[in-house]
Amino acid sequence: MVAASPSPHKRRLAALLAAVLPLWLALTAAAAPRLELVVVGPGDSQYTLYGHAGVVAFDQGDEPLSQARLFNFGITDFRRPNYIVDFLGGRVDFWGHERDYQTYLDRWTRHDREVVRYPLNLGPDATKALLLRMRDRVREETKHYRYDTFRENCATRIRDLLDAATGGAVYGALAGVPTGRSFRDDVRQAYAGQPALLLLTEIFPGPALDEPRDAWAMAYRPVALARGLATVTLPDGTPLLGEPHVDRRREGPDPRTGNPNRAQIFLWIISVVLLAMSVVIVGAPPWARGIVLAGWLAGDVLLGGALLWVALTTAWPDMQGSPLLLSYSVLDVGLFWTAGVFIIRRGERGGRWARGWLWVRLGLSLSLLALSPFVSALNGPIAPRAVGVAGVALALRCAGVGADARGVFKRLLRWPLRLG
Repeated sequence: MVAASPSPHKRRLAALLAAVLPLWLALTAAAAPRLELVVVGPGDSQYTLYGHAGVVAFDQGDEPLSQARLFNFGITDFRRPNYIVDFLGGRVDFWGHERDYQTYLDRWTRHDREVVRYPLNLGPDATKALLLRMRDRVREETKHYRYDTFRENCATRIRDLLDAATGGAVYGALAGVPTGRSFRDDVRQAYAGQPALLLLTEIFPGPALDEPRDAWAMAYRPVALARGLATVTLPDGTPLLGEPHVDRRREGPDPRTGNPNRAQIFLWIISVVLLAMSVVIVGAPPWARGIVLAGWLAGDVLLGGALLWVALTTAWPDMQGSPLLLSYSVLDVGLFWTAGVFIIRRGERGGRWARGWLWVRLGLSLSLLALSPFVSALNGPIAPRAVGVAGVALALRCAGVGADARGVFKRLLRWPLRLG
């Protein structure tokens, strides 16, 4: 039997399909969107010291970088009234938007920031779904969120979106992986070149800042996010991140250069100075001790009031429960009366109740210092607590403890300090 040859019409149709199909497949492949993670290094401004993260979207896949779009979830108004107060209280809103990537790249170049892009090796369906989800997150109705440096920021938003896009692969790879770091370690590194900020962050945050964190939690920082995502493998064995592409390198020195422990060193020096003053103040006339007592009280009450205000008004977990509330107290304001008596009347009348109160304060401060290594609720730097202990000791000396050989405080110090 001889097979019938196809009709001329069918042959023409087959030839047309053979010619059009490769072109259609090429156009379809070109039309598939492509996404890249972008990690931006710190700049000279203190607001940029943790870096930044975003997602670059190529709607047509092969379009040039000049036509790419950036999803940026780290937008806020730093010039808004009372920004610092609202930031400390955890009441600052951030939001996301979609803009030209080139505009941002030009801005980061002007500010001398490093910019690195990492291709996201998601499949076509997952890429499209993620793109739609990000566009939903930048709508006016859904773009706002309450900012938290460590739990809700530009990097954590991307981390959570990628976790959803990979079916939980990101969380599965990072959760529970120890890093040996706490949030405070990052804070010290970020503010190593900012002495004032470094000092404030040694004093005000509570014990939550010192808890060890896993790789999932530490991915709040853009560089740590990229490092963590580089360990994520998709179900088909493909790594989530492709090879990085550097759009620009920073030309100036690292703005975080400095000693991350300088605030602790400074506070230890202050505590030593206060202890030395408590030794030499013995024998000084009442008016001189009153002036020193008033000076210590001014710093003690102001710092205690600031700590109490932050603790009562903030929504940040890391700013709550500071153990230093027991080392610096606004209740010490009553001691100004004692200092005034010493200065004006040049006598020590009324110092007995002040000494009793200060003995209680010294006991609390010493207990706090001794228990810190053993009680997690008392986590935190030791140096600020040492300053509190030394300050109370100085106040006791100023109030008359140890002014003569029968003073209890002097008898306690005589042996270790060889006081005569």
